[in-house]
Amino acid sequence: RIGLQNDIIGGGRVTGQAGPLSIGVLSLHTDDFSDGTTTVPGANNSVVRLRADVLPRTTVGGIITSIQNGSGHNRVVGGDAQLRFMNSSSVSAWFANVWDSDAGTSMAGAASLSLQPRRWYSVNAEYQVVDPDFQPGLGFVRRQDMEKYSGTFALTPRFESSGWARSLVSAVIYDRIDGRDGGKQSTRQFWHNMLSLQTGGFVSVNAQRRFERLATPSSIQGRPLAAGDYTFVSFDASARTNASNTLSGGVNGSVGDFWSGTRTTYGGSLTWKTGPYLTLTGSASRNNIDLPVTDGEFSTSLLSMDVLGAVSRNLFANALVQWDDVSRTLRANVRIDWIHTPGSDLFLVLDTGYMTGDQLDPLESRWLRRTGVVKLTYMKAF
Repeated sequence: RIGLQNDIIGGGRVTGQAGPLSIGVLSLHTDDFSDGTTTVPGANNSVVRLRADVLPRTTVGGIITSIQNGSGHNRVVGGDAQLRFMNSSSVSAWFANVWDSDAGTSMAGAASLSLQPRRWYSVNAEYQVVDPDFQPGLGFVRRQDMEKYSGTFALTPRFESSGWARSLVSAVIYDRIDGRDGGKQSTRQFWHNMLSLQTGGFVSVNAQRRFERLATPSSIQGRPLAAGDYTFVSFDASARTNASNTLSGGVNGSVGDFWSGTRTTYGGSLTWKTGPYLTLTGSASRNNIDLPVTDGEFSTSLLSMDVLGAVSRNLFANALVQWDDVSRTLRANVRIDWIHTPGSDLFLVLDTGYMTGDQLDPLESRWLRRTGVVKLTYMKAF
């Protein structure tokens, strides 16, 4: 999150390995930000991450993050550990505590167990808890105020003697999320099936049942969604050919309930590897949604093109171009990377958006942004 709003003035970073210890240290200072109505003071942003191999197949780690300015601070201390045993089985846990000068103290943590005593099946269980006001200043939190219980049972047979089928994954997943007060928030039952083929492609079929409780009214594309309990079932399928072929592609589709209405989606992609220097991927997707509200029947479409080019192993570029019929905006992001010395790069990033729809003011610029960023790195090994 450093630099998303406040500009970065400067700082430094150190990463490396010292025997069994992995080290990462980052400290950056940001400038004050103001848009005329909101002012966010600059701050020192620091992260320290350590991870050590303490025993065979056992690792422990810790992290400290800090935002400090004249008006307050947000500090986080966390730890994690993982023990691997019995082929591909493991047990892991992590914990983090926040001290915020405004919000006080809060915590989050998780523990999980993964068992795979044989190659053809596995069992997983996880518990996660997040306080209602848990907000690490330098991190992202998907969901606050929750206790999550998850379990998975998967069959993973391989077909060594088959001429067309390579392996199968069939997994049953159950998730339940309650609030810290014990109130039910969400549940999910998911049945995932993917068959990998000897040709390098795959076919996947899934079924899902969800429950969501909205404590307050919400909206989807401006259409109202009332507070209450929602249960919906959906099915989806997808298939893809071998991605290493000169021409490859995939298709996907889904149908089912969507909150108080229904949704049907379909899409596909096509990839052309023209040679060792250029790869083009075009994709398209469409959502058809029908909600039992005024103007509740609507659709959205997304078109995109991904271009990957390489002049050599040291100079390559990637461009992503997208257009959707909701914002009617053509967006492009281009990144060029030159590895001028081993471990050191020169990055050039260009980002822009162009409005293709009707304008209320014909004199207003159609360009939403035209941003260029240059980043130069040097690695010093010691």
